[in-house]
Amino acid sequence: MILQKKMYFLWFIVLLLSAPAVMAAAPFFVSIAPEFQSIRMDEVAEYQLTITNHLETEANFEIYSPDVEWDVTVVPVSDRVMTVPAGESKTATVQIRPLYVNPGRYGVVLNVRLSGRDMLIRSYAMVGVVGLNQPTEEYLPAIRSTIVMDKAVDPRDNVTVKIELENQNRRDIEEMDIKLRSNVINAEYKTGIDPLEKKFVAIRVPVDALTRPQKDVLRVLIFTTAAGQTYQYEATPFEFEIVQYGGIEEEESVEKEFLKTKKTLNLVNRGNGDVADVYKIKRSFFTGIFTSFDPAPQKVEEEGVKYNGWTLSLSPNEKATITITTSYRVPFGIVCIIAAAVLLYFLLRSPVVVHKSATVLATSEGGISEIKVLIVVKNRAPAALKKVMIIDKVPHIAEVAREFEMGTLHPTKVFRHEKKGTLIKWELKELDKFEERVLAYKIKSRLSVLGEFKLPVTVVRHAAGKRTRAAHSNVVTLVGA
Repeated sequence: MILQKKMYFLWFIVLLLSAPAVMAAAPFFVSIAPEFQSIRMDEVAEYQLTITNHLETEANFEIYSPDVEWDVTVVPVSDRVMTVPAGESKTATVQIRPLYVNPGRYGVVLNVRLSGRDMLIRSYAMVGVVGLNQPTEEYLPAIRSTIVMDKAVDPRDNVTVKIELENQNRRDIEEMDIKLRSNVINAEYKTGIDPLEKKFVAIRVPVDALTRPQKDVLRVLIFTTAAGQTYQYEATPFEFEIVQYGGIEEEESVEKEFLKTKKTLNLVNRGNGDVADVYKIKRSFFTGIFTSFDPAPQKVEEEGVKYNGWTLSLSPNEKATITITTSYRVPFGIVCIIAAAVLLYFLLRSPVVVHKSATVLATSEGGISEIKVLIVVKNRAPAALKKVMIIDKVPHIAEVAREFEMGTLHPTKVFRHEKKGTLIKWELKELDKFEERVLAYKIKSRLSVLGEFKLPVTVVRHAAGKRTRAAHSNVVTLVGA
């Protein structure tokens, strides 16, 4: 406090030394006399306000006060706008009466504005106000305060409340308690203030980050003690709002197994207010066939795009969980079964393919009399076949022609069987890999065959290790006229 008083004194000396230069440069000058008056609560202080016009032309000056705690009157009223000739001075009487102030010493603001030039000089009329029964020598505390802070407050950040303090008299207030109160803010601060000093104090107030959005009103109360008595002052309440921030954040975890992926989505409301929203995942036709959800989604379509959607309503820090499981095990199993079946088919199928066909060569009396039989035997395996035997059978009604075509393999044996008819047998020591043999012979019917005439299957046997495997051809059916 002592250091601050010395600084004020130095500044006062500097102002006095520079006053002539200022007066010479300023377009007008204002002085107030007397410098100080002490009055009781029911009295009026009277001052002489003198305006000196340094301009080269006559000018009008407006006299007024912005302080609403005082009744400030210019006498006569016409002097509220005073006309001062160039280079001359003119004096107006200003009466000041206290309205809403406590006993103490005050500086009442008197503004003088130069009309047309928008230039203003602010002066202070020093007034000491005492109670009706209080000695005029004692100055009581008189403090004015104004709240300065953001109207929109993010609770994730500490709130900084600035308070403008003004000591309105010459009393040195060494200690005063400042209390900040609202639904959200609850803080206290101690400070002091020099006589007639104006200063700012900044108070950082921690706020819970999860404070819900709301409108609030901050009240600032100031308490100080003088002569064993406590005085209270209150700033104009300040309206502000806790704003909403944040929203739903996604936390993802993935578990992978053989041909199976399990994704867990934790949707957490990281904001300070309730959130109602629809969480969407784009749908995929192929993946969707093998994907299951818990809980089940609803179908959502936006601008032609299809989504799986979940309606969420979360309070701050509340969580919703969605499990997405994609498994290809079932289709993989089906593919394995098909592949195994194909593999078994190729492993177990006969390596020999036999195809039998027949052509009618001659007819008699409207029926079939002569037929040419063609047998195609093919080894489709990548290995040679050993001891291949081809056996074909001709029904009793027909007999085999003994003449065989040139270039075809002749049968090893042809013989008749009482029950089975005529048997024709070809024997091959080996049928090379992918080799194909064509066998041909003719048969003649003893009687003209009318209607259907069936040729039984041809049997091909071959060695397969220590056992013998057989393959059969198709049945050939011929129709007579």
